[in-house]
Amino acid sequence: MRNNRLTRLLNILDNTEKRKLRQTLEISTKEQEMLVLYDYLIKYSAKPKRLDKERVFEEVYPKDTVFNGRKLSDLNTQLYHLAEDFIIVRLLKRKERMAQRQLLMLEYLREKTVLNNKYSDDLNSLNHKIVKDLEHSLSRTDHCNLSHYFNLYQLNIQRYYLNTDKWQEGRLHIEALMENLDIFYCLTKLRYAGEILMRERILNENLPVLLLDELRQYSEVLSKKGIAQASTYRLHLDLLQEFDEVKFHQLVEHIFEYEHTLERVELSNILIFLANHAAKATREGDANLVVANYEIYKLGLENEVFIENGFVPSLLLVNYALLCSTVGKTENLEEILVRYQDRIKVSEKENTTLLCRAYQHFADHEFYAAYRLVSKHSKKRLSFALHQKPLELKCLYELENTTDHIDTSRTLYDACMVYRRYLQRKSDVLNNSTYTANLNFVNTLLKLGEPDTDTDELMKTLKGVSVIHRNWLMEKIKAKK
Repeated sequence: MRNNRLTRLLNILDNTEKRKLRQTLEISTKEQEMLVLYDYLIKYSAKPKRLDKERVFEEVYPKDTVFNGRKLSDLNTQLYHLAEDFIIVRLLKRKERMAQRQLLMLEYLREKTVLNNKYSDDLNSLNHKIVKDLEHSLSRTDHCNLSHYFNLYQLNIQRYYLNTDKWQEGRLHIEALMENLDIFYCLTKLRYAGEILMRERILNENLPVLLLDELRQYSEVLSKKGIAQASTYRLHLDLLQEFDEVKFHQLVEHIFEYEHTLERVELSNILIFLANHAAKATREGDANLVVANYEIYKLGLENEVFIENGFVPSLLLVNYALLCSTVGKTENLEEILVRYQDRIKVSEKENTTLLCRAYQHFADHEFYAAYRLVSKHSKKRLSFALHQKPLELKCLYELENTTDHIDTSRTLYDACMVYRRYLQRKSDVLNNSTYTANLNFVNTLLKLGEPDTDTDELMKTLKGVSVIHRNWLMEKIKAKK
């Protein structure tokens, strides 16, 4: 019984769910063996050595002298289905699942009426009452996501068939169900067209999206009707095909206003897409997107949409700390770090925390404190080193230009040369844009350190190349004029 679907299910239940499932089993089953099996698996489901079938059988059926695998398997299956039913019922009891419950009831009543050829005043009265309740549930929701429009479509199916004379009275309902089906189809197709274009960009796949032009046109109609997702998906598609700063800001503003209309996975995908675009555009010369990128990360972290398999990507937190430092808004960085402490992989926690706090110190002009932290940082992982080394150089530059001399055991020039050699050694594993942006940062910093540098020429050069920490470099060049 090691790692079967029942033990895996029990492993993911929290303590409240385990306790309530036990109470449900006490009511729903008269088999004492079922409760014994449940208690044993709850106690040992995470200990495979205790889950040999023979050992479990002896615990559940102590009076049986001969092992009966079929008997234990049947009991195991029954318990799994009872646990499954318990979870489904708990889900349907949630307030946000009310529409699904009502639709299931309407389906049951329709089966009674149509499939079993039964009709009565009781059925008619119940149908009308539940339809009214469903109308009320759907009219009160603030989350007009894809499921909402599909539920409206199903509601109007019920309205249509509830008419005593559908040929005379059903026109409004069949028009409504067709409209909501069109909305659901259009939004769903636009959403997954975005997924296809994302895969095309990342994996070079070539999947055709039929009727895309027609969907774009209809999405404009839906946008004018106030359906937020239509604008969200269309803007996302446009940006996937060609970057446009105006549309970028439109989509960012739209996401901030209507993020509640998107599922968590959608919001996460779009925010990451926007963040990557903003970072790339910033490296290539657009300094105006840094604040927008900070707001994008902040929204995603506050809504906890970046969690993957129980963990938040460490570099995502470090990138957020960099953005906080760049825009000078580190006030909620500590709160975010505390919130996500248990969501960082143990092997990455120390380096992640050190880099985030170093960025915080740097933003507060505590350059030596930041330098001391990054100098402790492990340089084994390339993605972390690409944060640590440039931050170390920035600290050294600030320290060498401070009125208080602090001995850092190495000069800015030496550190720049070390980092340049490091980039050259890693050039075969770095993508070209990352390599170029980092190398241009080092070269600009070296030029900046020369006493007779032509700052006007340096600023002109900087504006024409891809470079990391662009805003900081521009600030330092201006200060040297």
